[in-house]
Amino acid sequence: MRFADDLYKADRFEESVPVYFAAASLFKKEGSLVGTSSCVGGGVWRPGMRGVNKRMIARDVTMKDVVKRHVIPLMRDIKNQMLEVTSVSEKVKCMCMKWVLGYIAMSEELAGDDVAAKEAGEESRVWKERLRELEEESESSDGVVGGK
Repeated sequence: MRFADDLYKADRFEESVPVYFAAASLFKKEGSLVGTSSCVGGGVWRPGMRGVNKRMIARDVTMKDVVKRHVIPLMRDIKNQMLEVTSVSEKVKCMCMKWVLGYIAMSEELAGDDVAAKEAGEESRVWKERLRELEEESESSDGVVGGK
């Protein structure tokens, strides 16, 4: 993923996308959904595909079509690959799916597709709600009432 970050820093956005995609596939193969989701959305120190989309569109508004037709489908493919991972807890999967769908929603909005952004946002909220349920179940099974 560091190579993709380096391409991004060098303003070689189009080249960084397939490298992020490949890195996400490798993280998925290792069972690391946190690493996989970082390739899609980045984080504090890295841009991920979401950051690439933001910079490409800021540099050239005509790139919205490229983001919409090429990058977002790759982001969605990564999301679908994440569903196949069984080596992580349900909490981790919910957290990472919530993040990735939020990143997809942000990218859809940047690309001008408000309907798709809303759909991804709703899907993210479903995962967020499931995560909340799991946390509540965990708290009640630990005998904790009203907080952590």
